Amino acid sequence: MNFQIETTSFCNLTCPECPNRIMERKRQFMTDEVWDTILNKYVVPYKHVNSYLNNPTLIPHKDGEPLLNKNLSSLLSRAAKLVPDMGISIYSHGLLLKRSFIEFLGSLPNPTRLLVSFHFFNYDGTENDYTSTTEVLKDCVHNYKPDNLEVIFVSHLVPPMTSDRLNKWKDSWDKEVSTGKLTVHANVAINPWTGLIENATVHHGGCPYNDFHSMFFGATGNVIACCMDLEEEIVFGNVMKDDPEKMVGTVRAFYAAQKRREVNHKVCYDCFGIPKQQVDLIQLSGVKA
Repeated sequence: MNFQIETTSFCNLTCPECPNRIMERKRQFMTDEVWDTILNKYVVPYKHVNSYLNNPTLIPHKDGEPLLNKNLSSLLSRAAKLVPDMGISIYSHGLLLKRSFIEFLGSLPNPTRLLVSFHFFNYDGTENDYTSTTEVLKDCVHNYKPDNLEVIFVSHLVPPMTSDRLNKWKDSWDKEVSTGKLTVHANVAINPWTGLIENATVHHGGCPYNDFHSMFFGATGNVIACCMDLEEEIVFGNVMKDDPEKMVGTVRAFYAAQKRREVNHKVCYDCFGIPKQQVDLIQLSGVKA
């Protein structure tokens, strides 16, 4: 089982391929109490549920930039003590990365992935300066790459990014790729984020999580349907007040219904390829989202 946990819903960028910039729910940081409850009542007892699908992984990120949470290292240290065998995946835009954090990741017993998504442009076309981040990352892959750390870079073909510039960026890391220390993707696949991103190039054709290989937690401890539910339209309960076993059963039943293509929530319509005209008719018919 993978556990995707929103340690913060804040982000300091406004990337065109990410809906965080239009999020209306309150932005906040996850408290220690909520984090520890998720670890003890969900991650530890349920990490091997459906583990045949993938290796159990802890992902301290959903709709925000995890490195904005100044408590992130402490949260991960507590997770490492409880589940040292689980994978940890850090998704970050990288602009706040310091060598000290990479060294911290190297001190963990967990197999760890650092996935840096280079977002060169904001939605208004302004450019983000990756000079210092590139220096930190080159130092990492040249001089200090912990044995437990897999490093992956990606950037996206989203205007005003051009194919030529994207390929030049990818080629600039070729030497490190050839040594096996790094994987780099020039990504032309843009997630539609349940219809919120207009220039999307990926279409799911159904629920991408219907095998119940992941659980998702918002910053307040809400158990939600998936990482693309930006506004938490589908909330099964909250870890601070609801029974974990009952909650897991509710989530399992939800995904089983998705597998049968029983689509009753508007946040799911885009993944199933339901046209907007049909969505409007569903809404008019009184189906509650």
